[in-house]
Amino acid sequence: MLYERFSVFLFLGLVVAGGALAGRRLPRPAIAAFVALAILHGALWAEHFAAFNRENERFDAAFLRGPSGGGRLAGLVYDYRFRGRPAYIHFPSYYTVWERGAATAKFADFRFGAVRRLPGGAAIPHYLEWVGKFGAYDGRYAGMELLLTRGVVPDGRALEGFDHIRDSGKWSLFEKRGAPAPPGRPNIP
Repeated sequence: MLYERFSVFLFLGLVVAGGALAGRRLPRPAIAAFVALAILHGALWAEHFAAFNRENERFDAAFLRGPSGGGRLAGLVYDYRFRGRPAYIHFPSYYTVWERGAATAKFADFRFGAVRRLPGGAAIPHYLEWVGKFGAYDGRYAGMELLLTRGVVPDGRALEGFDHIRDSGKWSLFEKRGAPAPPGRPNIP
């Protein structure tokens, strides 16, 4: 199975190699068929992204903003697929981008390059990106201020101590009951 990020390089390589190895020009019907396939492929991807955007149109910065003005966010993404593909597992990272808040995310867990956790800040548990696939929630987010969920949370204990704030489609945002307002946002460029 080809990993989708690198398949484009494989296909471009096949096009270049096919062009270099071809002994003669392709007949017009073959060229027309290849162009038609490329247009069909582009149209199918355009429809896929348009449907994805329609389904998630209300998932925005306003949705992720907690009533207390911030805090750390954890994600329990049980319904992680869009049309059979795992498309939602990294959505808690939008909190970092839009709200400049700390969130459970794999880019912080890998700790490569310039990505580091803030020294002296409150610890953020490792992200359970495949909780929807394996269902192995162990209570690690109990101390977080915000909880983002997608789909049905099978273990109700995961939501104990949290108050429901709002929904957006299959997404729900919860805030820790009695959570104090955070002292301020970190200076993230």
